[in-house]
Amino acid sequence: MASKTPTIEVHKPRELQSGAPSETHRAIREIIDYEASRFRIGVVETDKFERASSTDLRPSFIEEAARLKEAVPDLNIPTTVTYEDYRREPFYPVMVKNEKTHLSKHKYLVESSDQFSTFEKWMAQHGDQSDWVFQQFIDCPSDSYSSFRVIADCTGAVYTSQILYGAPKEMEQVHDTGAEKVTAKRPAYMLEDPESEFYLGARVTASNRLFVEHKRARRERPIQVASESSWRRGSDVVDDYDQYRGGSETVDDYDSYSAGSATVNRYQTRRGSDVVDDYYPGNGSSTVVRTSVRTHDDWSDYFNEDGMIGGRLTLDRNPASHPYSEREEVILQDYGLDAEFPSQPSLPSDLRKTASAIARELGMEGDVVKELVLGIDFIRDEKTGKDYLLEVNRRPRIANVQDYFGGVPVIEALAAHRWTLNRAINNIAYQYDLEEQ
Repeated sequence: MASKTPTIEVHKPRELQSGAPSETHRAIREIIDYEASRFRIGVVETDKFERASSTDLRPSFIEEAARLKEAVPDLNIPTTVTYEDYRREPFYPVMVKNEKTHLSKHKYLVESSDQFSTFEKWMAQHGDQSDWVFQQFIDCPSDSYSSFRVIADCTGAVYTSQILYGAPKEMEQVHDTGAEKVTAKRPAYMLEDPESEFYLGARVTASNRLFVEHKRARRERPIQVASESSWRRGSDVVDDYDQYRGGSETVDDYDSYSAGSATVNRYQTRRGSDVVDDYYPGNGSSTVVRTSVRTHDDWSDYFNEDGMIGGRLTLDRNPASHPYSEREEVILQDYGLDAEFPSQPSLPSDLRKTASAIARELGMEGDVVKELVLGIDFIRDEKTGKDYLLEVNRRPRIANVQDYFGGVPVIEALAAHRWTLNRAINNIAYQYDLEEQ
C-alpha cells in the first residue's frame, strides 16, 4: 500500500452532555490513543456523541443496505420498506422494527391486518414514521429463534462469531411486559401493554434475548402468575417466589440477593458485570423478560446450567470457551454444524467472507477509520438455507469477545476491549505497512 497514514475517528462520550465521561469510556479512549501512537496513526474526535450500544451513529437500514448491495457481491438482504411504502403494499408476516432502539427492543412480528391496523392507530397518535421500517420475516433453523453474530474489524479480520439463540419457538412468547415502562418519552411500550388499546400481542422472535421464569415482585402492583411457577438460579429451584437462592445466600421478599460475590439491591439484578434495572436479570448483551406461558417444569429441558433459556454459542472456539450444552449441540446440528468432539463447529466460509467485506466497506472510508470494530448480524432462512443480513452494530457488546475467552468469569470487559483494540490497530498498521515507533 502507498505510504499514506490513516486516521481513526472517535466520538465524544454522551455523558459530556450532562457531566464527565464514564471510567470505561476514558479507559477505552486511552487504549486507542496509546495503540495508535505506537504507529503514529492520528486520532481525531468528531462532534458526534455516542454511548454503548448506540444506534445514533448508523444510517437507516434501507440506506445502508443499498450501499452494501453495490459493494458486497451476492449479499442477501431481506425486503425492507418504509412505513408509507408498507401501507401501500402490505405483506405478512412482517417484522416491524424501531431503528432507534437496540437489544431487540420494539421489534414486533405482525402477522395479520388486524395487528397492523392497531399499529397504524398507535402511529397516528404517538409514533414517528421515520423511526420504523418493515422487514420481511425470515424463520430460522432450530427449535429456537437464532441468528449469527460476527465480530470483525475495519480491515476485514474476523475475531469471533456466535450463534445467538433465544426461547424455543413453541413457547410462543409475546411482548406483554410494557405496562410499567410506558412514559411520555417511551410510548412504544403501549404496544406491549395488555391493558392498552394499542396492544399488539406480537410474538417475540428475538435471538439476543434470554428468558427466565420470573415474577416481578413489586409490592405496590403485584403481577399474578401461576402458583406452580418457580425461579431457577444455578442448580436451585425455589417455588412460589417466597425466596430464592443467589450464590450461597437465601433472601426473602426480594429486597436484595447475592449473585456470586455481588450483592444487588432491591429490584436490580447482576449477571456477570452488568447491572440491569426494572426487575429484569441481564446477561452480557441480552435482555431478559418474564415468561407468560406454562411453568418452569414444562420447559426444564430448555434451561441452561445457569437457569436461563437462551445464550451465545461460540463458533471456532478458543480452548477456554465454555463447552456446548446438549441443547446447543442440537442447535448446531440444526445448522448443519458438527458439535461432536474433536470437530470444531466453524462459521461457514461464505458467511465469513461476506462479513469481512461488510466490515471493510463500513469500517473505512478512504484512509479514515470510521469504525474500528463492528458486530454484523445474519439470519438463515430455514427454507432456502440462504443467509440474510439483519443489521450492522457500530458498538457490539464486548461480551461476544469475552465469551471467546471463556466468558465474564475468565476475562474482564476492559481486558477484552484492550485485546480487541490492540488487534484492530495492529491490523491497520500492517495494512499500511507502518512500523512501530
